[in-house]
Amino acid sequence: MAGNLDQFNRLFRQSQAEEQDTLLGIHVLFYVAINTLWVILNIVYTPKKFRWMTYYPLVGWGLVLFAHWWFFVRVAGSLCERREQEAQEELRS
Repeated sequence: MAGNLDQFNRLFRQSQAEEQDTLLGIHVLFYVAINTLWVILNIVYTPKKFRWMTYYPLVGWGLVLFAHWWFFVRVAGSLCERREQEAQEELRS
């Protein structure tokens, strides 16, 4: 029985990590698509002396994208392990 539970936990952690990778990929896709359009519109319609303001959203969203990777994708397996431990401790008490 313990072997089946260990296998289930391993497969669950793996699926969670794959899900986080997929969500990050979608996030990157939206980042590239929307910011490409943003830069093109700003190059076409913004006066030259204000074009430097175009890059603030790129940097801000880039930082959010990095935080998404840092806090969710990089540690997806350990987050699942922590949740499993908390659930097991709750069942024991």
